[in-house]
Amino acid sequence: MTISEAGALIRFFTHNKRLTSNQKKRLDSLLARDFSRISSIITPDDDAVKFNSKPRRKNLDEIRKLHRPLDTSRFLALFSSPNGFKFLTHDFDPTVESKMEDIILQATAILDSKEYRIPKSLYALMFGFLRGSEWWDFKNVRHSIHMKSEEVKNWISQNPTLHLKTSPKLKTLIEDFRNTTRLVKPNLPHLINRITNNNDSLLNLIIEKKSLNKADFYTNVRILNLILQKVFLDIAQRDAEANIEISFLRDSWNEYRLCQIIVKHSKSESSPLDDVKNKMESGGGALFELGKLCQGYCDWSIEGNFEGERKRWRILDSRRLPEIEDLEDKNIEDFIHVFTFYKYK
Repeated sequence: MTISEAGALIRFFTHNKRLTSNQKKRLDSLLARDFSRISSIITPDDDAVKFNSKPRRKNLDEIRKLHRPLDTSRFLALFSSPNGFKFLTHDFDPTVESKMEDIILQATAILDSKEYRIPKSLYALMFGFLRGSEWWDFKNVRHSIHMKSEEVKNWISQNPTLHLKTSPKLKTLIEDFRNTTRLVKPNLPHLINRITNNNDSLLNLIIEKKSLNKADFYTNVRILNLILQKVFLDIAQRDAEANIEISFLRDSWNEYRLCQIIVKHSKSESSPLDDVKNKMESGGGALFELGKLCQGYCDWSIEGNFEGERKRWRILDSRRLPEIEDLEDKNIEDFIHVFTFYKYK
């Protein structure tokens, strides 16, 4: 049922003079409950969910205002905390008596607190897994089973002190969720292979992988998959047989570990940087779509030869580094994307 259809149905009942007083009270109770539920799934940044309106087109400034990857990394670090989300995906501590129902209630309370400003897609993933009605995993597969499904609730009622991973069927569900919230080593090469093998226009790309087995950090892996897919598609559109080098580097900054995925398109010259900036700042082009995916998840910079000018442009940056820098290597002929994910220590 669409929102407009639901509105029409509500108007029919609320204007029906034949309803008894008890029926009206019951209707008011149901409406209050359902509208409370609707408001709970709209995050503070969700300007796309509005009645009787189309999503408003964003520009780069708006993307930057909503870009909080440090908040996202602190939220995702709760998957390592016993007081957070850890036991959603990990076996219980054998020295502590635990109940799956309590773990789910704890996770739901954290999500409902809205203490962390996280991307809408991450909120939707967590809400869908904890409450339903659906969620999408790292392979972009839809799941209709979640923590409030009758199947899950029945199993928990019969096995209150056991983890869902002890169920052969539900173990797969938990593993799919774990692989959606964490890029586990050595899965990054497999993720890249899956992207290129499932898209005919990417089959002829020549991709060299370096140190990818070390990549291990929390993120929305489905979004990471979309980010890399969009980069590869943009490169293939320019050169179907392009040479690409993709590597992984680790560093640290303050209380965060930096997890950098670097994609280098060999011997690729770009348009003048001012032209690239103007197009993106006005909300156009493949780079702008890429920026929307990165928002809230990772910092992002591009660098290369912009018609003779070797520059780095930090499009999304959380460390307050210079937005534009001259590159020391004046002979660089590659176009490079650097995606920096933060891992809270």
